[in-house]
Amino acid sequence: MFKQNLRNYLRPKSLRQILMYVFIGIMGLGVFLTRYDAPLYQQHIVGVVESAKQQRQQKTTDQFNNVDYSINQILEIKILNGSRRGEEVKVQNNYFKSGALNQAYRPGQQLFLNHEAGNDISIIGQKRDTLVALMAWITVTLLLVLMRLPGLLTLVSVLINIGLLYIAIKLNLNVTNINVVLLFSGVGVLMAFVTLSLALGWNKKMAITLSATLLSSIIALIIANVVMTLTHQRGLEFELMDYITQLPQPIFLAEAFLAALGAIMDASTDIVATQFEVQEAHPERSEERRVGKECRSRW
Repeated sequence: MFKQNLRNYLRPKSLRQILMYVFIGIMGLGVFLTRYDAPLYQQHIVGVVESAKQQRQQKTTDQFNNVDYSINQILEIKILNGSRRGEEVKVQNNYFKSGALNQAYRPGQQLFLNHEAGNDISIIGQKRDTLVALMAWITVTLLLVLMRLPGLLTLVSVLINIGLLYIAIKLNLNVTNINVVLLFSGVGVLMAFVTLSLALGWNKKMAITLSATLLSSIIALIIANVVMTLTHQRGLEFELMDYITQLPQPIFLAEAFLAALGAIMDASTDIVATQFEVQEAHPERSEERRVGKECRSRW
């Protein structure tokens, strides 16, 4: 019975579903072709491991008596791009058996290589674009096959939000003296608008959810700013953000706003959707307070 229902569900019933399966198939072919995209890389050399031989193994012990083994590999690598394409080179790879800092490589794996002085080649790391593309293909396939149109809208929402975030980061890097809090807060508002518009449509439910989300997020940002001012930022370890080249306080507030926006939008959507459904089924009942308590318990 289950197999029959599944077969009926997956069977294409319209031209749109046929196009969906064609698109999924083309994406799958693209995932396969990433295995052979080495000539497209210009900045780094790409090579494939032809053979890997373990040369020596040395036992190491730290001050806490933790035992590990340092292993030296000799890799025969065939270069797949650049002026040395087709050439085979031998490269040493030193790694620890625990795999905490580095890793062993196996035949068939593709690696990014660096051309050192002379003809020496060093390993930068493993080429993982095929794995990333495979994960993306699986995600898109599940969204489209299981959710159909809502899955497509979710995918479109994610892509638009990535584009908005990318634009914001570019503006932050290229425009001097830009207000980081206003920039990322504005992007957050646009992301919430796009996400709710695609998820709920243009209706009263979407307007209420968006209003509740933005109002709550703005209040949370104001409270955070007031608390930081009154406490003179005591307890905030901004020295952990010394990797950035801008003032850490605005970056922290922008991060806090975006984080709060996502959590608040999740809770607002649950409360508003439940309230609308309850009012449609039982106009005399009110369930928003119970749903709010359940959302708080999840956090």
